[in-house]
Amino acid sequence: FYFSVVLCFIDSYDERGFFQHEAPVLAVSFGPNGQTIVTTSDDGTARLWEADTGEKIATLQHETTVRAANLSPNGKTVATASDDGTAWLWAADTGKKIAILQHEAPVSAVSFGPNSKTVATASADNTARLWSANTGEERATLKHEGKGFAVSFSPDDSTFATASADTTTRLWHRSRSALVEKVCQSVSRNLTAFEWSTYLKADLNQYEVVCPLHPVHPSVLEKNKKYAQPETK
Repeated sequence: FYFSVVLCFIDSYDERGFFQHEAPVLAVSFGPNGQTIVTTSDDGTARLWEADTGEKIATLQHETTVRAANLSPNGKTVATASDDGTAWLWAADTGKKIAILQHEAPVSAVSFGPNSKTVATASADNTARLWSANTGEERATLKHEGKGFAVSFSPDDSTFATASADTTTRLWHRSRSALVEKVCQSVSRNLTAFEWSTYLKADLNQYEVVCPLHPVHPSVLEKNKKYAQPETK
């Protein structure tokens, strides 16, 4: 039973399956349909298995320890995170490599967004990163002051969470619209003329009402005819 994963029935805890590696097994996860299992190990591999039969589907080879692995919600893609400083994307049905996601230090965690289009990684290089699950293109780098340990998406895909050795967990808004909505819930007015010019470095002729349910600030009404109140007769 060394270097193995044992699958048991929940009601009886009787052994249902047995999955063997050549070194300690570090993580295990089910695919969305419950029929596929992915395991990771110090032997430098992640492995895909049939849950019912225990048959190995594919061996996903890294250069060194594989810390984490996840199957996408649509079941089509596997992401693996390794101490070799990379995360890999693989086709779940064949084990074929799709893309390499490069960090500058060991990668400790990997997670898919709920729509399977985005994958997130956390690394000892003090960053979490967002990538296209289809192409492997990097979309964002989120910085901490310590090693990244964990990443997670909210169910509605609007927010992204990261956990770090810097003693913080941070929430990041995935889209501008979600961030704007959050800000507008916390304020009672739109930007002043001074704030617009100073912080956005934009002319008042380009002024936009960011929070449509809140009034335009009087300083803007005075200087931008677009928002001036019509005269009453």
